[in-house]
Amino acid sequence: MTPDLTIVLPFPPSVNGYWRHVAIGKNVRTLLSAAGREFKRKVARAVRSQLGRQPEPIMGHCRLYVALHAPDRRRRDVDNYAKALLDSLTEAGVWADDSQIQDLRLVWGAVLPGGKAVVTIRQMPAAPEQGVLA
Repeated sequence: MTPDLTIVLPFPPSVNGYWRHVAIGKNVRTLLSAAGREFKRKVARAVRSQLGRQPEPIMGHCRLYVALHAPDRRRRDVDNYAKALLDSLTEAGVWADDSQIQDLRLVWGAVLPGGKAVVTIRQMPAAPEQGVLA
């Protein structure tokens, strides 16, 4: 198992601004917003920069601890920031798919100018199959 990986990322957009709805005729499509696309680009750059390379995707289960440092003191719902973070880290190649995340902790850290998210990833040992003694 590899050691914990900690990545410092920009403060993510809320899920409320991550998507946009576009009417096409009688249909409404949900698309990634400009803020969402820009956040994904920033995350990919930050991951490559901090690792010094393109990541080797984690293939097993993992747990995440995320400290969100908001840019100001406005009231926010902590759960509104997970989607952008997880989708962006998936696209950056940190893991194969965010369904691998078995434990996700989101906490508020200190308010910091500009904001940031500090993500610590720990791979989980493979669990023995139920009923099988290891």
